[in-house]
Amino acid sequence: MPINASFKELTKTDRRKQWKDLKTKHSKAIAKAKLDFDLKLGPALDKYQTQVDKLAKLAATVELNSNQIEPVMNTLGPLETIVASYHDKVKTLDEPAKKELTALLTAIDTDGREWKQLAASLWSQMPTAPTDAQKVAARAFNVPTQNIRLMAVTIVTRGERATAFYTNNKPTARTAAAALASNMVAAARLVGPSAHELGDAASQVVAGSNYELFKTRAKAALGLLQRFKAAAEAFHAKWNIALDDMTIASDTDAVALNGNYQQIVADCDHLIGLIAKLP
Repeated sequence: MPINASFKELTKTDRRKQWKDLKTKHSKAIAKAKLDFDLKLGPALDKYQTQVDKLAKLAATVELNSNQIEPVMNTLGPLETIVASYHDKVKTLDEPAKKELTALLTAIDTDGREWKQLAASLWSQMPTAPTDAQKVAARAFNVPTQNIRLMAVTIVTRGERATAFYTNNKPTARTAAAALASNMVAAARLVGPSAHELGDAASQVVAGSNYELFKTRAKAALGLLQRFKAAAEAFHAKWNIALDDMTIASDTDAVALNGNYQQIVADCDHLIGLIAKLP
């Protein structure tokens, strides 16, 4: 299920916190009306919000299905019963406590209806399992995504040291060389996590699900792979060419950056080619 506006609205607000904040804000009005709000709604909201928070985190990594949304749905029945009884209780409160607590209870009711609509939508949009061709295509991503992840770690480590060397090597600081090394580091910081996500998504396809999520991850990775390759090419192009009256080939970490140039280009081209051929 693509993460839509309704899902984002349902998961962005902590209803348990809202309830606690309003009880504190209107404690005098609640005490005056002699109402006990601590027996049921708080624990029910705790259970509900715990499952909502888990689902929000899960949705950032996988494509949701009806089974994954079920724990939230299981908390709604008891919650709705309690909220219905509280609607009558808040009517005895003075304003503005009555208005604000009623608004929250109404919002919780609305959340329940929207969760049910979302669940029904998921049932009607059950994704088809990946085809054999899609599984084969995804399986081919296992090794190259790992290679990119490992290379990105190397470039970040080496590139940061090379950048520092170029920047701090007074009075012959090489600002242009530092910029090239820094550019490689920035590209590596982005492509590493993207390759990790792409590899995980590929594994889900091989296991039998989430091909569309995998293609989305591949599309997102494409531009980052191209950027990483271009950064390596830019550094290599200036190797042994004077920058700021000094060459860039005098630091061991810089030597490593340039030494990995061919492997970076090969790994990036490999993944870019696999993405282009996805069924």
